[in-house]
Amino acid sequence: MPLDQTGSNTASNDSAADWMRQYRVQKRRCDEENGVLRNIVKRAKADGMNTTAMIAAVKATKLEPEVVSADLRDQIRYMGIIHLPMTQASLFEGIDFEVNSSTEHKDDLWTAEDAGYRAGRHGQRIEDCPYQTGTELHVHWVQEWHKGQAAIARELGPDVKVASANKKRKPRQGKLQGVSEPAYVPTAARKGKGRPRGSGRSNGGARPIAA
Repeated sequence: MPLDQTGSNTASNDSAADWMRQYRVQKRRCDEENGVLRNIVKRAKADGMNTTAMIAAVKATKLEPEVVSADLRDQIRYMGIIHLPMTQASLFEGIDFEVNSSTEHKDDLWTAEDAGYRAGRHGQRIEDCPYQTGTELHVHWVQEWHKGQAAIARELGPDVKVASANKKRKPRQGKLQGVSEPAYVPTAARKGKGRPRGSGRSNGGARPIAA
Protein backbone atom coordinates (compact mmCIF):
# COMPACT_ATOMS: atom_id res chain seq x y z
CA MET A 1 0.00 0.00 0.00
CA PRO A 2 1.57 3.37 -1.00
CA LEU A 3 2.50 5.71 1.81
CA ASP A 4 2.14 9.51 1.83
CA GLN A 5 4.98 11.92 2.54
CA THR A 6 4.59 11.45 6.29
CA GLY A 7 5.02 7.71 5.94
CA SER A 8 1.38 6.87 6.76
CA ASN A 9 -1.43 5.31 4.78
CA THR A 10 -3.69 8.33 5.23
CA ALA A 11 -3.97 9.18 1.52
CA SER A 12 -4.82 5.62 0.59
CA ASN A 13 -7.30 5.34 3.44
CA ASP A 14 -8.97 8.58 2.38
CA SER A 15 -9.29 7.24 -1.15
CA ALA A 16 -10.78 3.96 0.12
CA ALA A 17 -13.27 5.85 2.30
CA ASP A 18 -14.29 8.00 -0.66
CA TRP A 19 -14.88 5.01 -2.95
CA MET A 20 -16.86 3.19 -0.27
CA ARG A 21 -18.95 6.31 0.32
CA GLN A 22 -19.76 6.54 -3.40
CA TYR A 23 -20.67 2.85 -3.45
CA ARG A 24 -22.91 3.15 -0.37
CA VAL A 25 -24.75 6.16 -1.80
CA GLN A 26 -25.47 4.36 -5.07
CA LYS A 27 -26.37 1.12 -3.27
CA ARG A 28 -28.92 3.04 -1.20
CA ARG A 29 -30.45 4.43 -4.40
CA CYS A 30 -30.63 0.92 -5.87
CA ASP A 31 -32.30 -0.41 -2.72
CA GLU A 32 -34.87 2.39 -2.87
CA GLU A 33 -35.67 1.70 -6.53
CA ASN A 34 -35.91 -2.04 -5.88
CA GLY A 35 -38.38 -1.24 -3.12
CA VAL A 36 -40.48 0.78 -5.56
CA LEU A 37 -40.36 -2.11 -8.05
CA ARG A 38 -41.46 -4.64 -5.42
CA ASN A 39 -44.36 -2.37 -4.47
CA ILE A 40 -45.47 -2.11 -8.12
CA VAL A 41 -45.57 -5.90 -8.34
CA LYS A 42 -47.47 -6.10 -5.04
CA ARG A 43 -50.07 -3.57 -6.19
CA ALA A 44 -50.43 -5.29 -9.57
CA LYS A 45 -51.07 -8.61 -7.82
CA ALA A 46 -53.68 -6.97 -5.59
CA ASP A 47 -55.34 -5.67 -8.76
CA GLY A 48 -55.75 -9.24 -9.99
CA MET A 49 -52.71 -9.46 -12.29
CA ASN A 50 -50.86 -12.72 -12.77
CA THR A 51 -47.56 -11.09 -11.81
CA THR A 52 -45.47 -14.15 -12.66
CA ALA A 53 -46.78 -14.11 -16.22
CA MET A 54 -46.60 -10.31 -16.34
CA ILE A 55 -42.92 -10.24 -15.39
CA ALA A 56 -42.14 -13.05 -17.83
CA ALA A 57 -43.85 -11.08 -20.63
CA VAL A 58 -41.81 -7.96 -19.82
CA LYS A 59 -38.58 -9.96 -19.80
CA ALA A 60 -39.53 -11.44 -23.17
CA THR A 61 -39.46 -7.95 -24.73
CA LYS A 62 -35.67 -7.99 -24.31
CA LEU A 63 -35.38 -11.13 -26.47
CA GLU A 64 -35.82 -11.76 -30.18
CA PRO A 65 -39.33 -13.04 -31.06
CA GLU A 66 -37.86 -16.28 -32.43
CA VAL A 67 -36.23 -16.99 -29.06
CA VAL A 68 -39.46 -16.28 -27.19
CA SER A 69 -41.46 -18.57 -29.50
CA ALA A 70 -38.91 -21.37 -29.15
CA ASP A 71 -38.95 -21.09 -25.35
CA LEU A 72 -42.76 -21.23 -25.23
CA ARG A 73 -42.89 -24.24 -27.56
CA ASP A 74 -40.30 -26.05 -25.47
CA GLN A 75 -42.18 -25.28 -22.27
CA ILE A 76 -45.43 -26.66 -23.73
CA ARG A 77 -43.59 -29.75 -25.03
CA TYR A 78 -42.01 -30.38 -21.64
CA MET A 79 -45.43 -30.08 -19.98
CA GLY A 80 -46.77 -32.67 -22.40
CA ILE A 81 -43.88 -35.01 -21.63
CA ILE A 82 -44.75 -35.00 -17.93
CA HIS A 83 -48.46 -35.47 -18.80
CA LEU A 84 -49.77 -32.05 -17.82
CA PRO A 85 -53.06 -31.54 -19.71
CA MET A 86 -52.40 -29.05 -22.49
CA THR A 87 -54.52 -28.35 -25.59
CA GLN A 88 -54.76 -25.53 -28.10
CA ALA A 89 -58.26 -24.76 -26.88
CA SER A 90 -57.13 -24.45 -23.27
CA LEU A 91 -54.25 -22.19 -24.32
CA PHE A 92 -55.91 -19.78 -26.73
CA GLU A 93 -59.68 -19.96 -26.28
CA GLY A 94 -61.16 -16.74 -24.96
CA ILE A 95 -57.93 -14.70 -25.07
CA ASP A 96 -58.63 -11.01 -25.78
CA PHE A 97 -55.81 -8.70 -26.87
CA GLU A 98 -57.91 -5.56 -27.38
CA VAL A 99 -57.07 -2.31 -25.56
CA ASN A 100 -58.68 1.13 -25.80
CA SER A 101 -57.19 3.96 -27.87
CA SER A 102 -55.76 5.72 -24.81
CA THR A 103 -53.88 2.63 -23.70
CA GLU A 104 -52.65 2.01 -27.23
CA HIS A 105 -51.36 5.58 -27.46
CA LYS A 106 -49.52 5.28 -24.15
CA ASP A 107 -48.01 2.00 -25.30
CA ASP A 108 -46.87 3.57 -28.58
CA LEU A 109 -45.16 6.38 -26.65
CA TRP A 110 -43.52 3.91 -24.29
CA THR A 111 -42.28 1.82 -27.23
CA ALA A 112 -40.71 4.93 -28.80
CA GLU A 113 -39.17 6.01 -25.49
CA ASP A 114 -37.77 2.57 -24.73
CA ALA A 115 -36.33 2.21 -28.23
CA GLY A 116 -34.74 5.67 -28.00
CA TYR A 117 -33.22 4.95 -24.61
CA ARG A 118 -31.81 1.63 -25.81
CA ALA A 119 -30.39 3.29 -28.91
CA GLY A 120 -28.64 5.90 -26.78
CA ARG A 121 -27.35 3.26 -24.39
CA HIS A 122 -26.04 1.09 -27.20
CA GLY A 123 -24.22 3.98 -28.89
CA GLN A 124 -26.42 4.23 -31.98
CA ARG A 125 -26.52 7.56 -33.77
CA ILE A 126 -29.38 9.95 -33.14
CA GLU A 127 -29.87 10.10 -36.93
CA ASP A 128 -30.96 6.47 -36.80
CA CYS A 129 -34.32 7.35 -35.22
CA PRO A 130 -36.92 5.35 -37.16
CA TYR A 131 -39.73 7.86 -36.59
CA GLN A 132 -40.56 10.75 -38.88
CA THR A 133 -39.06 14.05 -37.74
CA GLY A 134 -41.49 16.33 -35.93
CA THR A 135 -43.90 13.60 -34.87
CA GLU A 136 -44.71 12.99 -31.21
CA LEU A 137 -43.03 9.60 -31.35
CA HIS A 138 -39.87 11.18 -32.80
CA VAL A 139 -39.77 13.73 -29.97
CA HIS A 140 -40.09 11.04 -27.31
CA TRP A 141 -37.48 8.83 -29.00
CA VAL A 142 -34.93 11.65 -29.13
CA GLN A 143 -35.54 12.68 -25.52
CA GLU A 144 -34.88 9.15 -24.30
CA TRP A 145 -31.86 8.80 -26.62
CA HIS A 146 -30.22 11.64 -24.70
CA LYS A 147 -31.07 9.91 -21.42
CA GLY A 148 -29.46 6.72 -22.71
CA GLN A 149 -26.31 8.62 -23.59
CA ALA A 150 -26.30 10.30 -20.18
CA ALA A 151 -26.65 6.88 -18.51
CA ILE A 152 -23.47 5.70 -20.24
CA ALA A 153 -21.62 8.79 -19.02
CA ARG A 154 -22.87 8.23 -15.45
CA GLU A 155 -21.71 4.63 -15.51
CA LEU A 156 -18.28 5.48 -16.87
CA GLY A 157 -17.69 8.23 -14.32
CA PRO A 158 -17.84 12.00 -13.85
CA ASP A 159 -14.92 12.71 -16.22
CA VAL A 160 -16.78 11.40 -19.28
CA LYS A 161 -18.73 13.97 -21.28
CA VAL A 162 -21.50 13.21 -23.74
CA ALA A 163 -20.82 14.80 -27.11
CA SER A 164 -23.41 17.04 -28.70
CA ALA A 165 -25.73 15.07 -30.95
CA ASN A 166 -25.63 17.94 -33.45
CA LYS A 167 -21.92 17.55 -34.15
CA LYS A 168 -21.05 15.58 -37.24
CA ARG A 169 -18.66 12.70 -36.79
CA LYS A 170 -15.39 12.81 -38.66
CA PRO A 171 -15.03 10.14 -41.36
CA ARG A 172 -13.07 7.12 -40.20
CA GLN A 173 -9.67 6.49 -41.68
CA GLY A 174 -9.76 3.93 -44.43
CA LYS A 175 -13.30 4.89 -45.50
CA LEU A 176 -13.87 6.38 -48.94
CA GLN A 177 -14.60 10.08 -48.79
CA GLY A 178 -18.18 10.90 -49.70
CA VAL A 179 -19.41 7.38 -48.93
CA SER A 180 -21.50 7.25 -45.79
CA GLU A 181 -22.11 4.20 -43.66
CA PRO A 182 -25.63 2.73 -43.79
CA ALA A 183 -27.80 3.88 -40.91
CA TYR A 184 -29.18 1.21 -38.58
CA VAL A 185 -32.97 0.94 -38.67
CA PRO A 186 -34.59 -1.65 -36.37
CA THR A 187 -36.44 -4.52 -38.03
CA ALA A 188 -39.99 -3.68 -39.11
CA ALA A 189 -39.47 -0.03 -38.17
CA ARG A 190 -39.23 2.47 -40.99
CA LYS A 191 -39.88 6.21 -41.06
CA GLY A 192 -43.37 6.69 -39.67
CA LYS A 193 -44.18 2.96 -39.76
CA GLY A 194 -44.32 0.24 -37.15
CA ARG A 195 -42.82 -0.03 -33.71
CA PRO A 196 -39.07 -0.57 -33.34
CA ARG A 197 -38.10 -3.57 -31.29
CA GLY A 198 -35.40 -3.31 -28.66
CA SER A 199 -32.31 -5.35 -29.39
CA GLY A 200 -32.39 -6.89 -25.93
CA ARG A 201 -28.64 -6.72 -25.66
CA SER A 202 -26.82 -5.33 -22.68
CA ASN A 203 -24.83 -2.12 -22.78
CA GLY A 204 -21.84 -4.14 -23.91
CA GLY A 205 -19.33 -1.44 -23.07
CA ALA A 206 -20.98 1.22 -25.19
CA ARG A 207 -19.61 4.72 -24.83
CA PRO A 208 -21.21 8.10 -25.48
CA ILE A 209 -21.01 8.98 -29.16
CA ALA A 210 -17.75 10.79 -29.84
CA ALA A 211 -17.74 14.24 -31.35
